[in-house]
Amino acid sequence: MDWGFDYIADNGITTEAAYPYMAIDQKCTREQNKPETGAATLTSYTDVVQDKDSFLQALSERVVSVGVDAQLWVYYSKGIYNMCGTSLDHGVAAVGYNVAEGWIKIRNSWGLLWGEAGHIRIKLDDSFEGTCGVYSSASFPVV
Repeated sequence: MDWGFDYIADNGITTEAAYPYMAIDQKCTREQNKPETGAATLTSYTDVVQDKDSFLQALSERVVSVGVDAQLWVYYSKGIYNMCGTSLDHGVAAVGYNVAEGWIKIRNSWGLLWGEAGHIRIKLDDSFEGTCGVYSSASFPVV
């Protein structure tokens, strides 16, 4: 995610209205992916300290970009998931959590027909890496 943030800081970013997400594999159309007036500008990013409390503090204030081990996520349909390792292979966005029910909600890029309307809830745990490695490579942009 940090490389993506560096790219945006150097090149700008377009808006969803100008270049809508389509949930299909395709090449980026550079002409459509030009910086847009009104799009956020990125000045830097912050890496989140690798532990549950720091992660939840950051997530309570904003969406957090995370790396996860999603090798088996293709089989997910609903519920709180914890069948994964910690070998990071996929970038996603953590968008919420519920301590009482013990989950972190993550928005994936695989479309609305996957999981719970394009989201997965993974187990909130106290391990150093977190379920699926979610605490291992968390960061957020400063816009």
